This record gives sequence, structure tokens and C-alpha cells, in this order.
Amino acid sequence: MRRLKVFVQQFNEVANVALVIGVVITLNYILTLFPLRLDLTANKRFSLSPASKDIVRNIDDLVTIKVFASKKLPARFSPVYQQVKDLLWEYQNAARNKVKVQYFDPGTNAEAMQTANSLGIYPVQFSDIQSEKLEVVQGYFGLAVLYADKNETISFIQDTGNLEYQISLAIANLTRPEKPKVVFISGHEEKTLSNGLSSVSRALQKQYQMQDVDLTSGDDLPDGTSVLIIAGPQKDFSDQERYLVDQFLMQNKAVFFLIDGVKVEQGLQAVKAQSNVFNWLKSYGVSVNHNLVLDASNEIASFNTGQSSFFVSYPFWPRITSAGLSSNSVITRQLETAVFPWVSSLNVEKDKFPDGVEFTDLVKSSPRSWVQSDAYNLDPTQRFKVPDDASEKILIALIEGEIKSAFARDSLPEEVDAEGYKEQAESAKLFVAGDADFISDRFIQGDENNFYLFANMLDYAASESALSSIRAKGQTFRPLRAVSDPLKLQIKYANILGPALGLILFGVVWMYKRSKVE
Repeated sequence: MRRLKVFVQQFNEVANVALVIGVVITLNYILTLFPLRLDLTANKRFSLSPASKDIVRNIDDLVTIKVFASKKLPARFSPVYQQVKDLLWEYQNAARNKVKVQYFDPGTNAEAMQTANSLGIYPVQFSDIQSEKLEVVQGYFGLAVLYADKNETISFIQDTGNLEYQISLAIANLTRPEKPKVVFISGHEEKTLSNGLSSVSRALQKQYQMQDVDLTSGDDLPDGTSVLIIAGPQKDFSDQERYLVDQFLMQNKAVFFLIDGVKVEQGLQAVKAQSNVFNWLKSYGVSVNHNLVLDASNEIASFNTGQSSFFVSYPFWPRITSAGLSSNSVITRQLETAVFPWVSSLNVEKDKFPDGVEFTDLVKSSPRSWVQSDAYNLDPTQRFKVPDDASEKILIALIEGEIKSAFARDSLPEEVDAEGYKEQAESAKLFVAGDADFISDRFIQGDENNFYLFANMLDYAASESALSSIRAKGQTFRPLRAVSDPLKLQIKYANILGPALGLILFGVVWMYKRSKVE
């Protein structure tokens, strides 16, 4: 009888263990059918953003996403592939049957290989360790987004950090009727798409129709232009040219003035920039100062002496952190940093704005910033000291709403047709920055955060701001908090002496306890 009780007890224990294992296996299987994830990242990096959900919910026809992935990808791509599947499942779930996802292995399917190649997805060589040997293998890992008779391709997925933005941008581009037109003004020695801004051109050509227009040649603005950009002019604008830009703004459009208050030439020689743009901007209540902002929060710059190169912390290149990026604007809310080389500060005369005008200081330097005026000394080897009167400086301002024209009706240029004159806008957008170099090829290629900032500004100007919240989603910038020099010394010596003093204290306590025992 006792043996029977023991047997029953052991059987129950085994049955309970088997039941628990069965429940775990069943739950795991169910979860594979319905992926559930808990995203604890600060910016919800692994969750589909509300902007992407809005984009796919508003499409009016089926979007197909074809994923081409070889089964024999290197092991390091296994988690990336799973993240891609999870992300695409979220798109499908949010789209409510408007997004279809298909998976193909071109390595085992000749038809899939042909389709991938026709869409611009080709095999990539990978280095992989197999059987303790380094081998080079080929494989596919890309996707194509198809809508009606159009498609956009992501030829290779390196990681998923920016994949949501790329997919949402592709869907938005394919489903919108027409791309917004953006014009860069030329003819006054500005930076243009063909002169210094080729990186911006390449990065934004999928989203916008972009071109240079020379106002000095008498060219008209293309029909349907949404945004005008004036980047670093060095010569005066004629009255007719200024009137053309002004009235474009009055038509509730957007204009960018990216103006260098100081011109930095070869050999780090600096002179005041000369252009009638400065007085022109004052008509709108904004002044670009002829100074250079220095900041204790700055970028490391490289300089060449001819015989050698060196790196140095350079206050003339302020490194803006999230504290200096407006949290009240969709443009900068999700951004964390940007660099502004040789930037000038802005003065904003808010008392000149009518009631219907809103002002936002999009970018400001840190509270430990100061300016250098008139006698410019850009020598990177000089000793920099933060003055007592250091304070925040406005670097980029946004003025929007019922902006007044810079021209009064009784003082219009003689050569213009006054019949279409408009004295005030209803919903214009005016961006003013004290720097044009921050979007130049050198700084866009060196810091993609500058591109994110400019692209977000452009999205907002063209009423395309849905993508702004996800463009920099995978980027993080977590600098150490700046501390004073005395505190730095305290931390330094605490790290040097702390471990030794801790060991001595431990030894003294141990010896004391041992003597008590004896």
C-alpha cells in the first residue's frame, strides 16, 4: 500500500512537470503566431511609431513589401532578420489589410533571384567564420516596396536602426500624388545643390523635387514651388529679386535664410559678411549678428599645419545637445544633437511681430557660450576661457503665421507689377539660421545629425512633418555632463587614491577583528 502511495506521488510530480513543460511549449508556439514585444527603450526604437501607423492607414490601395533574404546569411544577421520580420508584422497589423509582406530566398529560387535583380537587389559578399575558417559567402538581404506600377528598393539591410524611416518614406513617396518642389536660390555666390550641397541633394532627392534657380538671370520660380532656400549669399540682391522672394513668402509659402554673419576664409581669416540680406531680414524682425558664437560644449576639430595634423576641442564649433533643441517643436523634439561651425547669433525683435505671428527658438547654444565680435581670432591653439557673462544664444529661429511684407505698398520697386502685391501672409513660414555651413557637404557627411535637423526643417516647411518624428529614431547622443575644473580634479584624485584607501581601510578592519578573536 505504501509503495502504491509513493508511486502515485511520483507519478503526480512527473505529470505536473510534464504539464508545465507542455504549457510553456504551447505558449511559445502561440507567441510565434502572434508576436508580442515589450519595448523599454527611451525612444521606442523597436516599436512602430504613430507617424508610420498614420501613413499606412491612409493609403488607398494595397502596398506589397517583398523581402529577399538568403537562408545562409552569417549568424550576426540572424537577430537583424528577426527584427525585420517583427517590424513588418507591425506594419501589417497597423495597416489593416493594406500592407502585404512576402518572403523569398533567391538562393534557392531562380524566379525570386530574377525578380530581386530586376528590382535592384543584388547579392552581397559577406565574410563569415565556418568550421573555424574565415570564408567569403554571397547572399541577399534587401526588400522592395511596391505600389501600383511603382516601386522603391532598399538594396541591403545592414541594421534596423533607420529601417522604419526608410520603409515609411518609401510608402509615402509611392502613395503621394506629387513630390514637393524645393528651390535653392543662386546667383549671389550662395551654396547650392551643385556647389557645396550635393550631399543634401542626394539624401533628399527621393522625397523632394530639388533644383537651383539663378535669380540674376531673370529666371522665374518653377510653378508649384513650396520652399525657397537662400544659403550663405555673398552679394546683394536686387530690389526685384528681394520683392520676388518676399511675395513668395506672402503666398503662405516657406523661405529659409541660412546666413553667415562672418565669412571664414583660408588660413582661418575672418571678415564681416557683406550683403543687403542683413537689413532685409530686419524688416521681418530678425537680425543676424556679425559675430561668432563660442561654446564650452563643442566639437573636436582637425587642423593641418602643413607638416602635421592635430585634433583639438574647438569652441567655434558649438555642439548642441538636446537641451538646446526646442522640445516644443516637432522639428527638434526627437533630435539629440547638431554641430554649427562658425555660427553667428540671432536677435529677434518680438515686439515687431503682429498678434498672428508665432516665434520659436529652434536651436540655442548652451548657457556656457559667448561671442566674439570685430577682432576675430580663430586660432585653435589659443587658451579659451568661459567668461562670467556667458549665456544662451539663439542660432536658428522659426517665425510663422501672419508675417508682414518687407515692402510697403507706396515703396515697391519700379520694375515690378504692383497688381499682385500682398501686404501680409496668413500662414507663412520663415526660417533664419546664423550659419550656412552646417548643411554643407563637409558637415553633413561628418555628422548625419545635421542632416536630420535640416531635413526635419524642410519637412515642416513643406507640410511633410509626419516623417520628422522617426527620421532620427535610431540615433542616440548621451554626452557626459560638463563639470568645473576643480570638480574634475576631485574626481581624478578620488579615482587614483580611492581604491588604495579602500584596501588600507579593509586591512585595518580585518586586522582589528582578527586581534579581537585572538
